[in-house]
Amino acid sequence: MINLLFSSAGRRVELIQCFRKAAAELACDVQIVAIDADPEWSPACQVADFAFRVPLCTDEKFISTVADICQRHQVELVIPTIDTELVIYGDSREIIKDAGAEVRLSGKDVVTVARDKKKTAEKLASHGIRTPKTWPARYFECGDADICFPLIMKPVDGSCSKGIFTICSRNELLSS
Repeated sequence: MINLLFSSAGRRVELIQCFRKAAAELACDVQIVAIDADPEWSPACQVADFAFRVPLCTDEKFISTVADICQRHQVELVIPTIDTELVIYGDSREIIKDAGAEVRLSGKDVVTVARDKKKTAEKLASHGIRTPKTWPARYFECGDADICFPLIMKPVDGSCSKGIFTICSRNELLSS
């Protein structure tokens, strides 16, 4: 039996189904543990074998709660599903490992770039990959930037489409 934990399971029913299908094809038994801040509203928690409420990943009790669940359910692998968890899990690998599980994710240097839209654009551009033009907000403060509207404004470390605005004019830009 392989026990997997899907963190911030949310709506990731298809992801869980993919793991179940792969396990069946490999003739492995798999048990799915799903955690979420609101498991009763999470479709993925409804299809998991076990579902638990946990604090938000920004809460100081998040990792200890996850580690406890991992230990109680003999979880072998923690699968983070949202980008805001990655640094937290990366910084807490040893705590999770002490609970008997692993978190497989890139190193902190990669996660740090991936969590920052500006750093991501710079990294991609340095490898010849075209990206949308990206500017820091202060670039526009002088008012003489040569730009075409509309623009999309988003937080450098945003997630879940929060904080995204369409800017249609210079006046809107300078007032935002």
